[in-house]
Amino acid sequence: MMLRIDLSNPGIKKAAMAVLFYPVFFLSCFLLEKASPSGPCTPGLGMIFLFLLPFISAIFLIVNAVKLYNGKKENKKSALVHLMALITYLLFFYINTNS
Repeated sequence: MMLRIDLSNPGIKKAAMAVLFYPVFFLSCFLLEKASPSGPCTPGLGMIFLFLLPFISAIFLIVNAVKLYNGKKENKKSALVHLMALITYLLFFYINTNS
């Protein structure tokens, strides 16, 4: 059984792009960390990019929420993807700081 995603639907296409953004982002963080590693007191480029992730997710979420509010229903799935990513990042941050 082959799974086929219909990318002719604009909502699915935007959600797929949002889902693909995060692995590409983490891969770039990994590669930047290898190129400019962190030291004992200084974060490397990968860590700096990783610290920017909640802000980037929040900006994408706000942009999609504004578009959704203005009547573009195809941004609903993309906004949910960014909201889930932001919540996941914040939960991991909360768990790691309180343990």
